[in-house]
Amino acid sequence: MSGNLVDGRTVGMEGTPTSVKVARAIGAWLVADLMAGAALVFGFGVMLYVDNPAPLREVGQFLLAAIPISLYVAFLVGVMTALPMIGIVAFMRFAHMRRGLGDVLLSGVMGAVLIHLTGMQALGVEGLFTTALFFVAGMVGGFTYWHFAGRPR
Repeated sequence: MSGNLVDGRTVGMEGTPTSVKVARAIGAWLVADLMAGAALVFGFGVMLYVDNPAPLREVGQFLLAAIPISLYVAFLVGVMTALPMIGIVAFMRFAHMRRGLGDVLLSGVMGAVLIHLTGMQALGVEGLFTTALFFVAGMVGGFTYWHFAGRPR
């Protein structure tokens, strides 16, 4: 049995086979990558629109193009976060951190740090907004991971 759903949380996972737990964690990570990728694409879209407002027709074209772009960005997010996410989950378990809040905040920090480690960040005010956007996208991914992983405590 894969655990009981109590108040939206999966409890009683003690008897669940490890393969099921790993599959659930990987699935949650993949969905989190998709959501973080979409958050990045739409965040950059908002930044571009604020800087240079476009007619409604162009906004619609951006929204149509955002779907395949989000899939590509999600792939990049997945490649960049695979090993760090394993480390973050291991750290949270070792430190007995409260899951949920820990998943969200540490994933946000991971997003902000990774943009700087890759050297893709801009300098000045744009760099601040880019770092904030990656922090928020990381938080979106962290919340999504926590939620789809069964909201572990």
